[in-house]
Amino acid sequence: MGKVKSWMMEMEEQVNDAISYGVADSEDAVLEYVQDHMDVVDKSFVLQYAKERLGTPKNGYLVWP
Repeated sequence: MGKVKSWMMEMEEQVNDAISYGVADSEDAVLEYVQDHMDVVDKSFVLQYAKERLGTPKNGYLVWP
């Protein structure tokens, strides 16, 4: 596996950890969590992936995809 793919998979894992541990309930909170746990972060990738994983708010509640 290439280094870039490994790096992207690590970012995905960090996003999933932030959501599953309940420490992040918005894309920005997820980004902050990932930045705290990794040295180099692709902000746009993390925000997009977090948006996909979090779903969209509906009536004040998150709807999981």
